[in-house]
Amino acid sequence: MTKRRNAGWAGGWCFQLAFVLCLIGSPTLLGHTSSDGFLVLTRGASTLHVRLELALRDLGVLLPIDGDGDGTVTWGELKSQQPALAAYRDGHLQFSRKGQPLGIRWDSMMVSQHTDGAYAVWTGIAEVDRGQEVGIDYQLVFEADRDHRGLVRLVNEVSGHEDSAIFSPDHPHLEWPSLEEPGRLRKGGMVIEGIHHIWTGYDHLLFLLALLLPSVASTTRDGKWISSDSLPCVTRRVIKVVTAFTAAHSLTLAMAALGWVRLPSRGVESVIALSVVAAAVNNLWPVFRGHVAGVAFVFGLIHGFGFASALEDLSLSSGALLMGLFEFNLGVELGQLTVVALFLPLAYWTRRSWAYQRVGMLGGSAAIALVAGGWLVERSFDLRFMPF
Repeated sequence: MTKRRNAGWAGGWCFQLAFVLCLIGSPTLLGHTSSDGFLVLTRGASTLHVRLELALRDLGVLLPIDGDGDGTVTWGELKSQQPALAAYRDGHLQFSRKGQPLGIRWDSMMVSQHTDGAYAVWTGIAEVDRGQEVGIDYQLVFEADRDHRGLVRLVNEVSGHEDSAIFSPDHPHLEWPSLEEPGRLRKGGMVIEGIHHIWTGYDHLLFLLALLLPSVASTTRDGKWISSDSLPCVTRRVIKVVTAFTAAHSLTLAMAALGWVRLPSRGVESVIALSVVAAAVNNLWPVFRGHVAGVAFVFGLIHGFGFASALEDLSLSSGALLMGLFEFNLGVELGQLTVVALFLPLAYWTRRSWAYQRVGMLGGSAAIALVAGGWLVERSFDLRFMPF
């Protein structure tokens, strides 16, 4: 009997190890910093001012800006590549009026620091009448990263109105109406951006998944997990956890985007990785019994700062920022609800199975802890050793 138990235990853990290795090798768990470009367009009565910012890490994938390959781009290396960078910019970002190309007189390239690293910056100007519609075609970085997004801030100096939009591989074109025709700009871009950020923010997704895995189970006094019989009980537990996480990250998302609180990006990203490790380890050795919603709230406060980076860098005015904040957060919540809606029925249906309890719950939690632990070391010590 003992031998059978030991064999079953060993076989279960071997299967879990195989599951962990498969999960680590899955391309869906590739962890990377979101790729965003920033375009600020300001229209006066007769001019169009343009400011473009692209991350050096994105440009480095497309062009050999790191000449000696030491992982650090110097100003000398960047300066030597300015003609190639300008050619790439002009070939992938184009403006038009009345269906004809609109030439931009660009100034020399500069470099600025964002929360996620250094960016190349170009400013330029063109002549355009207030009664003309301006077309923008944005194809930057898409060939290297289909998850790249161009975040656009549009400022009407004549009326004082401000708007925002998103460029993506599926929507690379935008028509900015004449200044006499406000209100025709396509809306809803920030909602899509919020959904995009939650679906490509793999650390946020793994944290949510680690919180959801034990939702169809309860803990006994000795700390063991037992399957839950009541669907209403499971649903209430999930609602509490998701609501706590939502309330917390919404609070700090607003605070960070409005500039009330600023934390160093490296510290925020490190704590986010730590939160994923803690949530996953708790599934293996329950520590936060009965306090999972509280854990979701506490760590959700930090996740909100991670969500805020895109809105911070876009530098919207207060009115446009509040609307963008609402739309962006709505997108994040829709992305989260999709995860819950897909996960919960399947988890409840399979909760009593060996596959869910051993492979899903234990193996999945071990895999999440292992991946997030690697991210934690990388982010804490500014290292790069993981292959994803």
